[in-house]
This record gives sequence, C-alpha cells and structure tokens, in this order.
Amino acid sequence: MHFRAITWLASGLLLLIFTAITLLVWRDHERELQAQLDQDAKRLQTAFEVAVGNLEQQMLALASLLAADREVQHLFDEGRAAVASEGGGAGGVNAKRVRAALLARVEPQWHYMQTRFGVRQLQFHLGPGVLSFLRVHAPERYGDRMDGLRHIIEDTNRDRQPRAGFETGRVQSGLRGVVPVEITDADGTIRHIGSLEAGTAFTTQLGLLDRQLGAGFAVLLKPEHVESSVWQEYRAGARQRNGCDCYLEASSRPELKEWMEQIPFPAFREHARTWLMPYRGSTLQVSRLPLRDYLGTLDARRASVGSVLIWRDVSALIERQRYSQLTLAAEALIGYIIAQFALLWLLRDTHRRWRLQVKKKANALNESEARFQLLLMGLGEGVYGVDLKGRATFINPTALRMLGLDADEVLGRDQHLLFHHHHADGGPYPHADCPITLTMTDGQTRHTEEEWFWRGDGSGFPVALTVTPLLKNGIRVGAVVAFQDISERQELARQLRLLASTDSLTGAHNRRHFLQLLEQELTRYQRYSEPTALLMLDLDHFKQVNDQFGHASGDKVLKAFTACALRMLRRSDQLGRLGGEEFAILLPDTDSQGAHELAERLRHAVEEDEVASDSESIRYSVSIGIALFHHDDGSADSILARADHALYRAKHAGRNRVEMEPAGAEALNQ
Repeated sequence: MHFRAITWLASGLLLLIFTAITLLVWRDHERELQAQLDQDAKRLQTAFEVAVGNLEQQMLALASLLAADREVQHLFDEGRAAVASEGGGAGGVNAKRVRAALLARVEPQWHYMQTRFGVRQLQFHLGPGVLSFLRVHAPERYGDRMDGLRHIIEDTNRDRQPRAGFETGRVQSGLRGVVPVEITDADGTIRHIGSLEAGTAFTTQLGLLDRQLGAGFAVLLKPEHVESSVWQEYRAGARQRNGCDCYLEASSRPELKEWMEQIPFPAFREHARTWLMPYRGSTLQVSRLPLRDYLGTLDARRASVGSVLIWRDVSALIERQRYSQLTLAAEALIGYIIAQFALLWLLRDTHRRWRLQVKKKANALNESEARFQLLLMGLGEGVYGVDLKGRATFINPTALRMLGLDADEVLGRDQHLLFHHHHADGGPYPHADCPITLTMTDGQTRHTEEEWFWRGDGSGFPVALTVTPLLKNGIRVGAVVAFQDISERQELARQLRLLASTDSLTGAHNRRHFLQLLEQELTRYQRYSEPTALLMLDLDHFKQVNDQFGHASGDKVLKAFTACALRMLRRSDQLGRLGGEEFAILLPDTDSQGAHELAERLRHAVEEDEVASDSESIRYSVSIGIALFHHDDGSADSILARADHALYRAKHAGRNRVEMEPAGAEALNQ
C-alpha cells in the first residue's frame, strides 16, 4: 500500500480513536454532573419533608397544651351551649359574651405562640361538622360553617382523634395541628365540645432551610384550590396569579416573584421534576414536587393542591463542566494535529494524553466527592450510606457524634449489627424487619418515628429515620439513611401527657385520668378476680377553712393532705382528686381488711397533721368511705356510687371516721 494511503488510513483511524475517546469522556462528565444534580435535589427535597413533619408535630403539641386548660374547656363549653340555644351559627348575645371571654383567656398564650413558635392561626370549632366559634387570629370573623372544606376538622370532631396536616381555610393556608377539646362533668362524664386548631405558615421554616442549605424554597398553590376556599379579602394583595398560573403562598427569597412573572414554567404534571433554567446570567437548578393537603395524604389518587419549588444557583458547577469539556476537546484536537506530523510520536503522545485524561477524570471525581462531603458534613442531622450488603460506605460527623463512634469503627461494617441490632426493650431486631433492608429490597423510600439506635458505650436513643434508595444509572446500589435524635421531642410529649392527666394544684391524678385508671382496674379485676378496693375521701368542713383562713391556706391544706396520703400508698396505688376537697384512692390487690387498716392509718395521720398559715396552725380531718369491687359491676360508676354512699354514712355519723360499704345487695338502699 502506498505511503500516502497508509498515512491517510492511519490518520483516519487515529481520528476515529480520538473522537471516540473524547465523546466517551465528554459523556462521563455529563453523567457525573447529572448524578450530582439529582443527588443534591433529592437531599433538598428530603430536608423539606423532614422540616414539615417537625412543624406539624409542634403545632399538635401547642394545641394539646392549650386544650388541656380547664378554664378554656369551660368557656368553650359555655359558648357551645349559647350557640345551640341562640339558633346556631354565630349565636346571639350570650355567645358573643362567651366568645369575648374566651378570646381574653387565650390572648396571652396566642401572643406567646406567635412570638416564640411562629403560630399565625388559632381557632375554635364546634361540631358536628365544622362551625367556627372563634378565630383568635381574626376575631371579627366567626359563625361560618366550613363543612366539606376543612376535612381535618370534620374528622377530628367525628372521632375525637388529634391530626396534623396541610389545609386551606377561609383566611389562610398552612400546616395545622388539630386536637379534640373535651370536658369532664361533675358526674365523671366526658363530653366532646369541639376542636382546637393551631396553624403556622411555611415562611419561617423556608427561611431556616434556605440559610442551612443555601437553596431557595417556595410553596405554590393552584388557583382553583385557593379561590374555592379563601375569602376574597384574604386573597387580595399578598397572593396574586403569575406566570406559573399559581398563587405564591410562601418563599424564602424575594427574587422568586420577579422571575416567576418573567419566565414561563414547564407544565406541572402531578409528579416531581427537575430542570435547569437561565436567569440573569446564571443557571438555576429548579425542582418542583407536588404538595398534597390533608385529604391528599389519605388518598394518593387525589390531585395535589399545589407544589413545592426548590432552586439553587449551579452556575459555577456548570461553568466548570463546560470548561472541562472545552479543555478536553482542545487537547484532543491538538493531539490529532500533532499526530499528522509524526505517527510514531503520536502513538506515544496519545498514550500519555490518555493517562492525563484519566488523571483529570479522577481529579474531577475527587472534586465532586469533596463537594458532596462538604454538603454532607454541614448537615445538622445524622446521615450515612450503605451498600447492598448493609455495609456503611460513608457517614457524617453529626451521625458519629450521636453514635459515639469513630469513622474507622463504622465504615465497611454492617451498620445493623453495629448500632441497630436490638429494639428499645432489648429484644433482637432481625435484618429482615429493618426498614433499611426493606428499602434496599423494594426500592421504596421509608420514614419511621419509632426506631432505636445504640451508641458505642451501650446506651440507646430514639430516632426518626428516613431511608432513601441510592440509584446509579437506574440500578439500586445501596441506600442513604438520615436520622435525628428525637429524645427531646419524646420528653416534650411525655410532659404534655403529664399536664393533661395531673391535677395542677396537688399533683394527684385529675378526675378524667383517675376514672380511666378505675375503668382499667375494673377490667383487670373481672379477668383475674384479685381483691380490689376504692376509697372515697372528703376533707371535713373544708369550706370553713377557706372562709376562716382564705383560699391560699385552703390550697395548702389540699397539698398537705395529698403529700400525707402519698406517703402511705404503695407504688401500685393511685390517688386522684375528683374535685374541690374530694379525693379517691384505688387499691389493687387489697381486701376489705387491708383497705380499712390503710384508711384508719390515713385518717389518724391527717388528724395529727398541722398546716401552717399566716395567723395560726390549721388542724383538719377527713371522712372516708370504702367499697370493694364486685363481679357484677358493669362500670366504674357502680363502684363510685357504693364508695360515695359509704362516705356519706361516715359524714352523717359525725365525720372524721371510716365507713365500709354495707354488705349485701341492699347496700345502696340503706
């Protein structure tokens, strides 16, 4: 073959080789960039979902705390009665008076919630259905029905279960926590009055996420959703339709409103999508995911009510990508031109440049890894990754700090066996039941609030866990796990439950909680037939103590009596304040003799007790009635009635004495 032909053939073959190599590396760069953009977008979406969940739980806690206020319960109940007697709706004069009293009662807590927790809506609703009795945030608007609009309120008024979620009302949209409001009558009956709702906007939380993650966040609502729910005067001004055909509910950056009006958005098709968008010489990565309201969380087939927009400036990342690609193309061209002058030198030079490209690719990967590590290390929650065999592939400092471990103790090891091996009660936790294993099996994202991790020192702590499958080219290669220590959150919930079940003055169980314990003990008695007794106690002449020494001294007497009684009770015994100076004591595994002996010791101790007042010491006494559980007791009411009858006999016989229920079926007729 002629040398010229060989030269052209060699040059053509060399051109094909260089072209193929350049395209291969070019596409690798593009795939790496896309993978990084997808991973960062997923991380930002997860951060938003975690923040929304925390905010909903906070609204529930605040609403529960206010609903436990007895004065709020009584005023709300009085308002319910007034509305019913005055024709419903807004009611009349009495309803207006009670509404003003209730507003005055909750205004201090309302202002504190606004300032401390960012609450912007507080509302009382009457059932059945949804009748607005008092909008604390807009007290001039009340008496309207929202049946078919405020479904979360309807469901809570129907089954008396607390709920949280996103929903739009007449005045505004927001994340809401709704709890039932109930009141205990003098006879122990628990009545449902209505529901109490605490709500907040996305604005504060979006700003916090923006500062933490360096990305913009916004919530957009569909026009038909807003215009079918919100009153016209509350839609004007702040929320206007724009280029994306939506209402801007909240945004962490003011720039959003401007570029939404200038740049058309891609059509939203009820599923998450991400795209790149030029804006003022920069390139923005924009993610848009569906926003579902309360009904949407119950039925995934319902259309979304809006969307969540997340954006960040990726200009520097894109510019580095373009520069790398241009550099690659230029180097390939130079190599090809040089090859025309010396074929042998070209072969050696091609080999050298190929090695150089591999090195540059490795450096680019290292830079990408460094950026990922920077984002990972800055998160305020624990994050780690696992491969398909459950071995840890990376972990951030926050996770190591919470687990009390070093990185070399975690990486490469089975994370389940290392710190996820047992349940909170010490029972073994099989691999097959672990949500991380399940996600790597079926590729479904999971979130749970009831997981337990173990530290390196052997102590455990509760965590909220989110597991997201990790994909490479559409194939599962592992999972990313994000977790938070929820010890403080659970402690707050425990304290709120304690406030709801304890008498605030004496520390004894309140009437509602004590009656629940009594019903539970009756169930246990009917199953096991172990002797059980109930004591009804009433402080003698307590009204005279209040009249002679004042209510402050009367409160001291109630506290002194509670302390005296608790000193004599076992851990299994239960003391409750039923109202005023009336108390009750539940004595499991106690027969009539044991109950009588305890009652006499308590009566004698009270008789010897002295309570200091401003003028002189107060001596007081107690009358006690005793009733035993019977197999024919259908409810706690029959036991209470017998114990109360025995207490009446003790008081009628001169007070400061103990009386046992009369034997036989004629006891209540004596």
